[in-house]
Amino acid sequence: MVTRHTIGYFKEQLATFLGNNPNTKIVRRKSRIIIQEPWEDRTISIRLYGKHVPQLIDALNSLVLPPRFSAIFHIDTNIAEFIWTALPNDEEIISRSFNFNFNESNYKCYYAEASAKLTILAKYTLRRVWYSPYGHRNILSLRQYFRDREEHSSREENLTPISFFVEGFNSYDETSLVELSKNLNFNMLYFDRESPSIDIHPLVLPPESGKNQFNTSTNLFLILSSASLKTLCFLICRLKQNGQTNE
Repeated sequence: MVTRHTIGYFKEQLATFLGNNPNTKIVRRKSRIIIQEPWEDRTISIRLYGKHVPQLIDALNSLVLPPRFSAIFHIDTNIAEFIWTALPNDEEIISRSFNFNFNESNYKCYYAEASAKLTILAKYTLRRVWYSPYGHRNILSLRQYFRDREEHSSREENLTPISFFVEGFNSYDETSLVELSKNLNFNMLYFDRESPSIDIHPLVLPPESGKNQFNTSTNLFLILSSASLKTLCFLICRLKQNGQTNE
């Protein structure tokens, strides 16, 4: 029998999570046990100490932390949840939703309050280094929001932590998620320029290579070049129709 609160204990309790996130490790830092490099990101870690660790374990065992995104993927419901920020309760974008057709599949996309799983994950996420090229996956700002709400409830009562959700996947597949996100970005660029784009982080080579496979930046060229031919053709036709209407 494995002794509680040892590395062996947490490996046993988080076996499903580790299987779904194979590059993530459980290690001891001084006297504390943590999950090292969630999202394969060295700038943050997840602590495995505190009174709500059992709930954290339950949440983690139903999640994939996709390295290419500031997001979590719920494997029990096949929903992608992109981590965003806390917004005023009367912000118009909170109520937005739309359907997106891609590769003969229909996806339901909407903004809503961050899930309970993301909430507990944010509360247990730690900063490892101050600078992060990926913005610490946006999760540290949520952690600060929850901390401020607990300490000064009146200050945060008019804010709600918001995520962007996409439903319609059959299972988790990083390649499919990347392709869908690229085309969603291009679609929102044309139809809804006020909506934020999805950050797609670069592939990172193993440490010994010392450099990235490629760099990405949120700009028009990358959004255009990453969209599928079918999406490009559709939007070009719409632009021509609009041009004829305005003549």
